Amino acid sequence: MAKTSGIAAISGLAEPESIQLADATAAALAVVSGIFIARQLLVGGQHPEPMSRSVLSVAVFPVAVLTLASMISAGSHSHAGGHDHAGDTHGTEHEVAVNPGPFEADKPVDLSGVPGVTPTQQAAAEDLVIRTREELPQFEDISTLNERGFYSIGDGITGQAEHFINWSYMRDDIILDPSKPESLVFSFDENGDKYLSAAMFILTKGSTMDDVPELGGPLTQWHIHNNLCFTNDPIKPTLALGEAVVGADQDCTPPNVKGGLEPMLHVWIVDNPCGPFAALDGVAGGQVREGEEVVCTEQHAHIGGT
Repeated sequence: MAKTSGIAAISGLAEPESIQLADATAAALAVVSGIFIARQLLVGGQHPEPMSRSVLSVAVFPVAVLTLASMISAGSHSHAGGHDHAGDTHGTEHEVAVNPGPFEADKPVDLSGVPGVTPTQQAAAEDLVIRTREELPQFEDISTLNERGFYSIGDGITGQAEHFINWSYMRDDIILDPSKPESLVFSFDENGDKYLSAAMFILTKGSTMDDVPELGGPLTQWHIHNNLCFTNDPIKPTLALGEAVVGADQDCTPPNVKGGLEPMLHVWIVDNPCGPFAALDGVAGGQVREGEEVVCTEQHAHIGGT
């Protein structure tokens, strides 16, 4: 009721909001609970036959998946007048990131005219975009990714994007190499089909915001993830089902471990209203350097023109 009609008497709830994934998940949990309660009431004092394992699985599994998806997308849950907060990082003196403007992938790369950006920074940023656009299409066949060392982290259920990480590239000392991207980003088109949309470059393990290379200066806003839990699979870790997102100061429940603490940067090869280096939305966008705001918060639905 508060979501669809608003509650005028309570500050902050006067305006109606659209129902989002977290709200739908809560409703789903309530429905499942209601089914079990109703069953008990209908049988009265009798001892009901236990539900078969298959029936129980059908009831519980979709709710578990919805719960994981809502946890991941909760950070993008919108409220009137709301805004994003930067996360805690180990920043030092740096150039504050700026919005480079929309990126059109089918046009020559031109990042000129952005205040505070030196010619050297502009050239470095443009070079990375150009090289990424040239190299990345070799990874567009999703059926070949596993044999090439890329494994999904399981975030595709959000419907926003799916990341495939090459964990061997995460452990080497090579960075910002479009022929060896630490992560590939696949977006979803209007039919739900996946298409390669970006590389995500990640610094070596143990790196912090203090280790971020100058690269494009204000053009390139790096981010981290200080609240994601992964399984401890040594080959292909995934987001931990039931504990994908925790507080920044919380530990993951063993054997799950935190991941995403190293600075990372997207480079898009499709149109993006927030520029070629934009992050995603909500929890998927991570946390930027302390004291900064995300330079652009256009909805991810516009990426790639979908």
